[in-house]
Amino acid sequence: MSTDTGIDPGDGQPLLQVEGLSVVFDAAGAPAVDGSSWALRAGQVTALVGESGSGKSVSAMAVLGLLPPSATVVGSIRYDGDELVGASPDEVRAVRGAVFSLVSQEPMSAWNPVLTIGDQVAEAVRAHARVARSAARERVLGLLREAGLADAERVARSYPHQLSGGQLQRALIAMALSQDPVAIVADEPTTALDVTVQADILDLLRRLRDTRGTAVLLITHDMGVVADLADDVVVMRDGRVVEHAPVRELFGAPREEYTRTLLDAVPHLGRQLDQAAEVREPAEAVGATGDHDDVVVLEDVDVVYPGGRRRAPVRAADGVSLRIAAGEVLGLVGESGSGKSTLGQVVSGLLAPDRGRVVVDGLELAGARRADLRAVRRRTGIVFQDPASTLNPRWSVGTCVAEPLRLHAQLGEEATRARVLELLAMVGLDAEHAARFPHELSGGQRQRVAIARAVALDPAVLVADEPTSALDVSVQARVLDVFAELQARLGFACLFVSHNLAVVERVSDRVAVMQGGRIVETGPTARVLGAPEEEYTRRLVGAAPVADPELQERRRRERAGV
Repeated sequence: MSTDTGIDPGDGQPLLQVEGLSVVFDAAGAPAVDGSSWALRAGQVTALVGESGSGKSVSAMAVLGLLPPSATVVGSIRYDGDELVGASPDEVRAVRGAVFSLVSQEPMSAWNPVLTIGDQVAEAVRAHARVARSAARERVLGLLREAGLADAERVARSYPHQLSGGQLQRALIAMALSQDPVAIVADEPTTALDVTVQADILDLLRRLRDTRGTAVLLITHDMGVVADLADDVVVMRDGRVVEHAPVRELFGAPREEYTRTLLDAVPHLGRQLDQAAEVREPAEAVGATGDHDDVVVLEDVDVVYPGGRRRAPVRAADGVSLRIAAGEVLGLVGESGSGKSTLGQVVSGLLAPDRGRVVVDGLELAGARRADLRAVRRRTGIVFQDPASTLNPRWSVGTCVAEPLRLHAQLGEEATRARVLELLAMVGLDAEHAARFPHELSGGQRQRVAIARAVALDPAVLVADEPTSALDVSVQARVLDVFAELQARLGFACLFVSHNLAVVERVSDRVAVMQGGRIVETGPTARVLGAPEEEYTRRLVGAAPVADPELQERRRRERAGV
């Protein structure tokens, strides 16, 4: 099988043609992919979008030949006229790497933690060709620079844990380019990245498309990313293609009701700002009152992580002062490494600051008695980004939700069960879900369980750390609706940490912006996100993708000074 395409990006001939593709797993009754057909052309970006379980990633893994033995694949996947379905493992392996390269969602888990970045990229360079060690090193440095890593030598010497998520994702793209592939499969490549790093990664993929003629198969649930990067969009639902159209046509006049539903579920930055000034202005006055009205008070808080060999100490929080009133949601935004999650740990009592005053629910944490600290922690709920890693996989959903009740509440078995069912109903889950295990639920359902557990003891404070970043837009919308209903009903003070500014706009009364461990701007949501005063905040808002291809193009031109 030849790996020389001979395809001109402008001749209209598909680089990859998928027809009638179906994938069935042994243990499943329904197919994961059901008769889908679409094409990928050289020098273009085709996006596969849809809810979780729609068949996006399974389709991509079928193209790459990376499905497990339990999968049965039928239909046709033709690359440059050659059939991949039914091809020998050696033929598929020759195409994968030399023709198609994968950039995955989780950059940290994609790297071997005990090898340097340079060694791992060099391994990819030598995987398909005999290259001397010195030549491989030069090739590695060149690839890292092409991926936008200016300090290529330092990155090559570094281990994965020494780099940021954005740097790791760029290095993954460098590895993907090691065999000069004609196409890149990017599976949720920006999900865990903040808006400015995300914009940089999208610019890099766009540059590869425009300068190299590289085709990109983009799998994502972020419709703003689709609007920013894609040329064509394939909408999938339950394994089937429900709509396939050029990006501007699809966003401007979607034909299918399902596509319209997906687009309507996307939170648009600026959509609520007109109403926000009226609705949220009083919240600033509440947030500015004294300690007796504030459930959370941080004054001049410092958090310093000690350095190690060749590493200087990191000041994750530097003189931070914040207040959150009862019933108020404070959105905390900023780039990765700005200190957002550190503040969340301080508020939740998981991390003691090196300096400063922290008051939660009327108790000053420094020097407090153990019994008092226990009482405050009972009144503090936490919702993390990845519910799969915070729910015990060996416990049923009912047991997970009941855990804080058994630890802190004096309830009998029947009362505990009744409270669990009440909590599940509050987050929109049926009583039957109590008997299921976390792996039997979808991502959105697991996050609802995590929220139910967090509010089980009627908390005075809730810390939500990136609670919706891994969810597709429709599930995200439902989870945010649940969150808003609970917050209105229970009236807890909430620190809502997120890199998604549109989500923060939707749920927050006020916004605080962090940069380098400092709060650089704070105020009502409408003002901070609608008319930011600080250049850093303006840069964050300008980098946030919106689900409008024409607007995204204008913003790119403005950033480039065109």
